[in-house]
Amino acid sequence: MKKIILAFLVLFGIQEIKAQNKVVTDTIATSTVCGTCKSILEEGLKFEKGVIRVTVLVEEKKIILKYRTDKTDRATLKKKISLLGYQADDVLADPKGFEALPACCKKPHEDEKH
Repeated sequence: MKKIILAFLVLFGIQEIKAQNKVVTDTIATSTVCGTCKSILEEGLKFEKGVIRVTVLVEEKKIILKYRTDKTDRATLKKKISLLGYQADDVLADPKGFEALPACCKKPHEDEKH
């Protein structure tokens, strides 16, 4: 009987840990325009806490992020993208981050709000 109770407690504990360490794949719209944008975003996000994978689709103007929800969240990642100088969904690009971008990354959307 003790073994059954112990097995149940271990199983319940493992399920609880799995629920806390949920991995999600999320897509965020962004203002990328070139291969340099892709490099900046991938390098800037790949070491962000909780991020497992970063895929930037330049032509589609999207970033696909795979991350652990116990380490980070969508709002934090959007803020990081903004600080890198890019728009992230409804979060505008940080002006200082935008100014630091190479000219090729600014050209098509210089006249837009950042």
